[in-house]
Amino acid sequence: MKTFFSKLRPTLAQGACLSETVETCRQRYNHALSERKTAYRERGESIGFVRQCASLPMLKREVPYLQRVHSQVVQDVVRRGDRAFQAFVRRVNAGEKAGYPRCKGRGRYDSFTYPR
Repeated sequence: MKTFFSKLRPTLAQGACLSETVETCRQRYNHALSERKTAYRERGESIGFVRQCASLPMLKREVPYLQRVHSQVVQDVVRRGDRAFQAFVRRVNAGEKAGYPRCKGRGRYDSFTYPR
């Protein structure tokens, strides 16, 4: 598998669009974490990656700023949250210091991925 990295030199308009995409991803990541936390606290159920991704089309229709981000990017954001929870559970089961996944503040979420 080959991976390519390129340094971008965006114009001001492109930079604004990239910043908006990163901010949208950060908000979706925080929403996905809080959705899992609330479901467990209120109903005692865990929400997985598949279930959260299944709710994305409806969420994209309801939230206008989410429509401007490609669906694969939003799915990858949910996947990141899922990996954070899997790592948390693995650490708890191993008896290590767990560290519950935290919401990301501004400047703490600085990338997004196009999986294909």
